[in-house]
Amino acid sequence: MPKPRWLPILMYHRIVDDISGPDPYNLCVSTAEFETQMRYLKDRGYRSITLEELALMTIRGDPPLGKPVIITFDDGYKDVFDHAFPILQRHQLTATHFIVSSCIGGVNVWDRGRVEVTPLMGLEELKEMRKHGMDFGSHSATHRPLTGLGLEDAKKEILDSKTALEEGLEIDVLSFCFPHSRSDPDLEHAVRQAGYLAACGGERRAHRLFKLSRIDVARCRGNRFLWWLKVSGIHYRLRRSRALRSLKAFLPRSKVVNHSDVELVR
Repeated sequence: MPKPRWLPILMYHRIVDDISGPDPYNLCVSTAEFETQMRYLKDRGYRSITLEELALMTIRGDPPLGKPVIITFDDGYKDVFDHAFPILQRHQLTATHFIVSSCIGGVNVWDRGRVEVTPLMGLEELKEMRKHGMDFGSHSATHRPLTGLGLEDAKKEILDSKTALEEGLEIDVLSFCFPHSRSDPDLEHAVRQAGYLAACGGERRAHRLFKLSRIDVARCRGNRFLWWLKVSGIHYRLRRSRALRSLKAFLPRSKVVNHSDVELVR
């Protein structure tokens, strides 16, 4: 399997007007900051592409044209439709929305008791976004961590979600996102066998077609320099540097809470 070239793949969850409330899993980005980030991309000549385009480009060995970026949203929160969708349209950008197929029109049941109950987009909202060029991928059927299931149950989550989304949205669903960013080689193989062309994880040093590394944008919240460092690819190259990782082994260990300098080489 050919290795994809690195390009910025942005990971969002929720876009909200007010981020002053509790956010224990660091899921929220403010509407104002999201607007600033999309304007940054548009003003600097980035063009948004889909994971399918990245996969085909990788398989064919084609070099990327211009400055591609992939914008992704996990879970399908309704505030993405309310706040992010109009901004994407305004800046003529597209995004891939990873949907939990059994929870369309429901709430974030996978976080019950840990975070506030939050509504998810319904089928009509997803179809409205589809009409305006948005792309959709699978985030499994139930959002359970697939590494905690038996392989056959995990395969069912992977395939059932693809089937349900294709029937509901009348499109081909060709990208997958691992719930909680947890995967292993057997699961990556299962996703490929199910007919997907690419799959996303979280922010990792590993970057291959069925475990693509993404930029966790919420961890850049309020820090424009860190946002630039990550979108430019400098942060990723620093994390991949063996010399810096070796140097880090000799540094005092400390807990990184938000966006300290240590995070740049973590």
